[in-house]
Amino acid sequence: MRETIIEPRAMTRFGNAVDEAAGAHRGRTLLTERHQHIILWHVLNPNAPAISQCVREVQRKFQAEGLFVPSDPTIRRFAKAYMTECFDSWTAFREGEKAWNDRCSIMEERDARNYH
Repeated sequence: MRETIIEPRAMTRFGNAVDEAAGAHRGRTLLTERHQHIILWHVLNPNAPAISQCVREVQRKFQAEGLFVPSDPTIRRFAKAYMTECFDSWTAFREGEKAWNDRCSIMEERDARNYH
């Protein structure tokens, strides 16, 4: 049997290329403003549909408009990031005014007391 010998330099070059390509888009999103607008329009529905249902509807809408169709995890990550950054509007749109009063107005009152 013949053994294959691989030079360490070749492995290093190949490994670095893979590492660089894997982190090429780290920290950036491929979603355009139009993508984000459509996702938020579906996700911030007052009927509060399941995120999985929103993902399917959004992907169909992107195909119908001829836009790039992002993967399920990409859409979910964007929705989760929006929820953590804009929890008050997420709660108000999806769960209503009563839920906003119960969850978010308390935080605003506490913040206001700290500044006055």
